Order: sequence, then structure tokens, then C-alpha cells
Amino acid sequence: MKTHENETRFENLGLPSGTLWATENLPKRMTWEETEKFRDNLPTFGQFKELMENCTVTDGPGRTILTGPNGNTISFPDEGKVMGAGRYWITGEDGQAKVEISTLTRFLDYKLEPEERAGFEQLVRLISNAKA
Repeated sequence: MKTHENETRFENLGLPSGTLWATENLPKRMTWEETEKFRDNLPTFGQFKELMENCTVTDGPGRTILTGPNGNTISFPDEGKVMGAGRYWITGEDGQAKVEISTLTRFLDYKLEPEERAGFEQLVRLISNAKA
């Protein structure tokens, strides 16, 4: 999948669902409106939860490293943290905008109403449901 003139690389972490995770965030924070062309590749809360519950999570220099059941890794930069928690756009089961807020031990998904998300920018990490 091409994004912003760059190839997005996906990693197979050996998750039960077979979901592949992008190895890096998209290059900039985006508003919900800017994510429109990526909506089919935004994770759900359940996919984020599966990632955190099935991977070993360790702190690395400037990033959080997730090692999947198969030994492959991805990392999330600390730049995405606000008050110790990462904040990423996710889609709800109904396709509505939500923000995934996670620390190493708990997760919260928060639905944003249209008036709340106007101008609100978050990080974006893509997924692919294609099995590797």
C-alpha cells in the first residue's frame, strides 16, 4: 500500500487474527477528515487490544517495542504519548471516529462526536488484514 509517496511496510507479528501492523506511523498527525483515504486500514479498538495482549511490551530508547508471538517486532515512538499514553485514530464498529488511548497496562477507546473532532489531530498507524 502506498502512502504519502512512501511504501508502508507491514509486519506479521503472529497475532491470532492474522492482522499485520505497519512498522511505522504515518509521517504526520492527521485530523479525522484527513484519514478518509486510510479508513479501511485503521485499526479497531479490538485490534489494538489484541496487539497489546499478545505481544511482549518493553520500553526502548524513545519508543515502546512490541514483540509478537513469532518474535517479530514493531515499535511506537514516544512522541505519540500525551501524559504517558499513546493516542491514535481508530475506527469503531460503526465506522465512526474514535481515539485509542493506551498505556502499557490499560486501554480506553473514546468516541468523538463531529464537533469534538474538528481540527483534532492524532497519530495514525495502519493495519492490513491480509495474511502474510
